Amino acid sequence: MTYFEEEPKIKIDLHNESKPYTLMDSVIVVTSTGGRVRINKGYNWNGADIPRCFWKLIGTNSEIEFLPASLVHDFMCENKHRFTLNESCDTFYDLLVLYGTNRLKAKIMMYFVWVYQKLQKGWKK
Repeated sequence: MTYFEEEPKIKIDLHNESKPYTLMDSVIVVTSTGGRVRINKGYNWNGADIPRCFWKLIGTNSEIEFLPASLVHDFMCENKHRFTLNESCDTFYDLLVLYGTNRLKAKIMMYFVWVYQKLQKGWKK
C-alpha cells in the first residue's frame, strides 16, 4: 500500500487560481512497489482536475480527500521521465482510497486519469 512517511502539510492560497495548493514541508511517499518519491517544500499544484460536468458525480477539484492523491499525481506527471504510467495511476488510486474515497469512485477516477495520461508522451518505460 502507498503511504506518506509523514502527513503532508498543505497551504491554500485562494488568490492563486491556477495553482492554489502549496506543500509546506517536504514529504516522502512510499509506493506500493517500495519506491520512494520525494516532493520538496514549496511544490505548487492545482488539486484534482475534475471537469465541472462531473462534479455532482465525483466531487469538486478541491475535495479534501483528493488533495494528497492530486499532490503526488501532479508531481509524478511533471516528472514522468522518472515514473511509469502504471506507477502514477496505482499511486493515485492507493492515495485516494487511503484518504477516504470509496474504491469504486477511486477506480473510476484512476481509469480516466490512465486514459488521459496514456495520450501523453514521455513516460518512463
